[in-house]
Amino acid sequence: MSLDPRLGGRLSIMGSSSATLTAVEGQIASALYGLKFERAPDGQIIYSNGLPVVTQTTEYIGDTNPDWRAGLINNLTYKNFRFSATFDGQYGGILYSHSHHKLTEQGKLKHTLKGREEGWIVGEGVEQKADGTFVPNTTKVRPADYYAQYYRLNNTEANSFNASFLKFREVSLEYSFSDKLIGRTFLKGASIAVYGRNLKVWSDFPIYDPEVATQAGGTGILTGVEVGQMPNPATFGVNLKVKL
Repeated sequence: MSLDPRLGGRLSIMGSSSATLTAVEGQIASALYGLKFERAPDGQIIYSNGLPVVTQTTEYIGDTNPDWRAGLINNLTYKNFRFSATFDGQYGGILYSHSHHKLTEQGKLKHTLKGREEGWIVGEGVEQKADGTFVPNTTKVRPADYYAQYYRLNNTEANSFNASFLKFREVSLEYSFSDKLIGRTFLKGASIAVYGRNLKVWSDFPIYDPEVATQAGGTGILTGVEVGQMPNPATFGVNLKVKL
């Protein structure tokens, strides 16, 4: 991918807080950039006064596009009955969740139960000593302070998740009335069906449904950054079709 030289090789497409969809010349156009944890050489999170340290500049988080998408439609017919079921999903991709930050900050997610009974929490990671060496973090802090810092609004890494999912998209069962039943009526054909949509989602994404898209002032609908997503409701209904 190439960009106008006036852009300096980089174009931020949209974002929320420090999480931005950024096109970088020579790379993909769907990269998620944002702040991350400061880490020791062995990959452990660095803590200061019991709280995790976050980078001062944005870094690459991951690709918001999935590795692949696929679907499966099953249609079975037996006599006058027709059964249909649709599954689809995607594998890979990363998604920043503003809702995860906010709900964690408010203590409304299950993972924030840790430390409440004790009244303190010790984060898993290391502290850096004055001589540059690292030692295990042993500093106790209030759970509210810990979660507010660990999942702070502009910590893109902590609030980004794998967007893989498998969805039970739709199921229906239809019955077509035989000519014998409608032969003495003015109808040339009739059928009735019951259906359900958005029935089940299997995913490790912690906020409702990873199949999201956000509208950002004039940029269109783009995936990768979720801001206040509402859950997709399951719907059920009955269809009656007649042919005159």
